[in-house]
Amino acid sequence: MNIGFIGVGAIAEALVHGLATLPDSPHRLILSPRNPARASHLSACYAEVHTASSNQAVVEQSDWVFITVKPDITADVLAGLPFRPEQLIINCVSTCTCADIRQLIGHNMQVFKAIPLPPVARHQGPLAYTPAHPLLQALFSQLGNAVAVADEAQLQAIATITAQISSLYGLFDCARQWLQQQGIAPQAASDYIKAMYLAQTRLAAEDGAPPFAGLMEEVSTPGGLNEQVLRQLTAVRWFDAYASSCDAVLARLRQQAD
Repeated sequence: MNIGFIGVGAIAEALVHGLATLPDSPHRLILSPRNPARASHLSACYAEVHTASSNQAVVEQSDWVFITVKPDITADVLAGLPFRPEQLIINCVSTCTCADIRQLIGHNMQVFKAIPLPPVARHQGPLAYTPAHPLLQALFSQLGNAVAVADEAQLQAIATITAQISSLYGLFDCARQWLQQQGIAPQAASDYIKAMYLAQTRLAAEDGAPPFAGLMEEVSTPGGLNEQVLRQLTAVRWFDAYASSCDAVLARLRQQAD
């Protein structure tokens, strides 16, 4: 199978690293020449990776095509490219709907939308997409936790949660700074925080683990320290602020897609 990439930015690079290091790697990964330095680097890393002479050559040689260009140049880049009805098109452009892509490529063909995140380079993390398809599910499940959702509205909600990653790191850093203020060495503080959150996440990910609300109840012993912090954060509407930030991001995503 030949998989092509129109656009070779950071997300395309992560996908290529992930695909090229699978035990059953696709036959060829074909990159557009838009980012020569990055494309050359990937071609040098993996025998399966090749840089095409043009975007047209990528489309002509590929069975599947990932569209990973910036939103503001998508229309210009896709104009006139020779897509074929039997190809699978995976749209990774944040503000373009599948209908937008169909209109741009001029075929009434099935287009999928996906949200790959950088950890797919290491076969980790979620990879959400729509609509469900057995071939995509099989491939994406090798790159991480493949999550098929019903439609693009649900995918926008998923994209909203990805906007919380920097805030998660902000929480980690807040805890690190507080520990340092108590005299803990910076490296020891960072190591402890990473290990604690990683262990709790792994517990939540185990088969048969309770839902999140159940886990909260398990660790919130009445009168205990966890319950104290949870009660204090709830009182200052900390969780309400989090939900409000999600609402604002979703509204922005929907406005951009209109």
